[in-house]
Amino acid sequence: MFNVQLVENPSDEQIESAVEISCICMQNDIAFLCLAGGDKTLMAPMTRALLRAGREFGQLYTATDEQGKMVGFALYAPPGKTAYMTEEQRAMGFNDFWAQVSDVGKDYYRTHLKGEWAEFVNKTLRSPAAIRDTWWLSLLMVRPEHHRQGIGRALIQPVRDIVVKTGGCFAFNAADVQNVVKYQRMGFELLDERVFWSPWGDWPTYVFAFPGAFPE
Repeated sequence: MFNVQLVENPSDEQIESAVEISCICMQNDIAFLCLAGGDKTLMAPMTRALLRAGREFGQLYTATDEQGKMVGFALYAPPGKTAYMTEEQRAMGFNDFWAQVSDVGKDYYRTHLKGEWAEFVNKTLRSPAAIRDTWWLSLLMVRPEHHRQGIGRALIQPVRDIVVKTGGCFAFNAADVQNVVKYQRMGFELLDERVFWSPWGDWPTYVFAFPGAFPE
């Protein structure tokens, strides 16, 4: 049994639990490594910075077991909000993380992640600022030993329900082909896919949306 709830103001302890889960789940993921500037030791600071900023821009849903241990979480950016919109958010950890990223990592982040990848997402969703305009799923992680227990679906359901009731678009990017069918079974449409180059290895991206892309 597990309990899913919206955490209004995540504690440092909850954030650290989420960081731990992320680093366990994504330790061999090239896309996640790219977000950390190609440095595995920066995966935790990068994730911590995003979750701390999420106190301001996002909504954090957690899944806990009967003992209250976090077994999974999802971080969302509601429409009109994105990560690091303000200097206050960047000061919550991103600036410290960025100072440790190599020049190669910074260049890749600017040209490929903020540039080429963002342009691909915007084109796919038919929105000039897709991440800002949607309910964007920034992170979804479940401890490996709790996979196939419906936790991921339960963490997605609250926002999916919001979109059904209020309209709008729920979108996200995935980088694991094994999850494609799972998301499609949840009612998400796979809009497009592409493989991106990086100095640390190529990585795929799959763009999903519910109920679909914005009208042209």
